[in-house]
This record gives sequence, structure tokens and C-alpha cells, in this order.
Amino acid sequence: MCIRDSRATDRGFREISLYLQIMDKKLESELIGNPLHWRLALGISSTELEIVAHSPSEDNSLIHRHIDLDSTAPTPLQALEKAVYDTPLLLLDFGRISCVINTSQTIVAPPEVADDAEAALELMEMSFPGYVSETAVSPLGASNAVLVSGYDIETASFLRRTFFNTTLAPRLEPLCRYFLGVSRRVNTPRMFVNAGPRAIDIVAVDRGRLLVANTFRYDTPDDAAYYVMAIRRDAPLSDCELLVSGQPAARDTLMGLLRRFVPGVMPVIFPSEMFRAGREAMNCPFELIVQPLCE
Repeated sequence: MCIRDSRATDRGFREISLYLQIMDKKLESELIGNPLHWRLALGISSTELEIVAHSPSEDNSLIHRHIDLDSTAPTPLQALEKAVYDTPLLLLDFGRISCVINTSQTIVAPPEVADDAEAALELMEMSFPGYVSETAVSPLGASNAVLVSGYDIETASFLRRTFFNTTLAPRLEPLCRYFLGVSRRVNTPRMFVNAGPRAIDIVAVDRGRLLVANTFRYDTPDDAAYYVMAIRRDAPLSDCELLVSGQPAARDTLMGLLRRFVPGVMPVIFPSEMFRAGREAMNCPFELIVQPLCE
């Protein structure tokens, strides 16, 4: 009778699984013939890394990957570094790289701040006690507002050092730019909600003006719906058009809840330019999908 050591068997399965993961990553990077013709968008938070790569000249080229960062790493930055260096795809020389950072240190400010670095810093120090981050101002094309954001200094340095010719943007920037752009010819206020599995972004615009821009983390879909209805009541935006974008499951659940209170809730029309990149685009974070369209 042959007696097998279950620990050895489990170890063998883990080794095979690790080998397959490594080979999959290598094959994935080899799918990109000339990375200079490709664009890479990264969604970065303290717990996750979203990767969206595509070639504007090739249909169905889009590659999307989600990585949960190592929660046992000493710092979020070290977890991010490990995820990047363990993913060969990210080490290619892409023609354009955008890093969309999920920072809670973002405020809406008057457009004059764009030309006054000291005023931008003062606003951030007033809004966030103990503020020591890198300050960036994001013009949006709005007539009345810009975004001022803070990035962790070491994280920003790592991204610029690792990725050639990269740009950094707060999560709200591509959303504000895109929703302002698609509403240029609409003569009434519109409220957009971008739904993710753990957070929603609320952006309201009116004829080139930014009325609301904020991100809310939520535990249940009911909480997300509450934030939307509270903003509609307090802004006030109770009569404006309500459109929802985002990852399909979160978007559809939220739309179902909102339709109990708001007639005519509609999905945001998906940008045709990115749909051509591949059907997987529908499952990507919407802020990464519209980022290339706002550059």
C-alpha cells in the first residue's frame, strides 16, 4: 500500500499554481507587440491595483487585470511596489501611462487657485489637519472650479521613477472631465453617479459649471443610494437628470434602488471609442475607461 504525504501533495499543487500564474503573466506581456503604440491606465488605492491596457489602433486589444495588494506588507507603498514588479506587463515601455490615484484628499476650489500654488497648499492644510502630501491642481475645463488633490509623496515618487512619462490624476479628475464634456450641449443640470463595489463618485454639472464632485465609500447598496438622495436634496438637484455609470453589478443594483425614488434613472452611454477596445471594457473601472478620452 502506498501512503502519500498530503502536505507534499498540497505543496506540489501550490508550486504548479504559482508556475501557471508566472507563465500567464509572461504570456500576457508578450501579447503586446509594440508597447509604444499602447496606453496603460492604472487605478491605485491602498488596497488594490487596477490595470487597463489597450492599443487605440487595434480593436479588441484591451487587457484588464485586478490585483489585491498584499495586506501583510509593512506599508501600502511596499505592497504596491511588489505588485508592480511581480507583473511583467507593467514593466513594458508603454507610449502613454496614466496613474489614477484614489486619494481622499481632494477638494473643489475656485479656478484662480490653478495659478497660485501657495493658495492651493493653504486650502489643503485648512481642509486636512496635519497635511504633508504632494499638492496637485487639476484643471477640468469647468468655468467655475478646479480640483486640488494631495498624493502620498513617496508613492508619487515611486510612480514617476518607475513609469516613463507618466501622469498622475485623482480619481475624480477623469470623471469630472468626461461628464462635463458630454454635457456641454445640454441646457439643464445633470447628476452623474459612478458606482464601484465599495465606493460611489457623485458629479453634478450644469452648462460647463461643476456643481458637485465627491466620493463616498459605502458598506451596502442602501448606503450608496442614501448618499445620492442626500446630495440631490441638499444641493439642490432634486429635479435634474440622473445618470449612472460604473461596473455592471454595482451599477445595476444602485439603479434599481434609485428608481424607487427618482423617475427616469438612466445608464450613462458607454463611450464607443473604448467599447471597440474590447467587451472587457464594460467590466473596468469607469474612471480608467474615460481617462484616455480626457487627455
